[in-house]
Amino acid sequence: MINFIQSYEDFINESENLNESIDVKEIDVEKIQPDTKDFSRMEDLKWQGSTFFGTGAPFQGKIDAMAKLIKDPIKLVRRAKAIISEYGTKEHVGLSNGGKTRHPANPWKSFETALIKMGFTNTQIEEIKKYRKW
Repeated sequence: MINFIQSYEDFINESENLNESIDVKEIDVEKIQPDTKDFSRMEDLKWQGSTFFGTGAPFQGKIDAMAKLIKDPIKLVRRAKAIISEYGTKEHVGLSNGGKTRHPANPWKSFETALIKMGFTNTQIEEIKKYRKW
């Protein structure tokens, strides 16, 4: 058991070091595909506790938190593609208070900002925006 744990810890440390040394400009974003888990995370964005918008709009705070917390460039590309597939690049509006209060959210903008901060090029970002699940 100790050998397994030690080798797993080595694997994790090695993976983290690889991600740190990746030059994001060299990543072929076209080849990266979202996982099932990435798509299920899109559903999570529509819920805040037991609250949801009848319009199906996501919560901007949850979107921002997700985009900021992802430090792995490959994972960020996967999630960004899932965002594009689920929400596109347009703004979505959740309504509350009997439709009197608007809650705008633009999932793509948060992920686009995260991609730029991580160092992805405009060409790579445009390629990510072309992704469609079907």
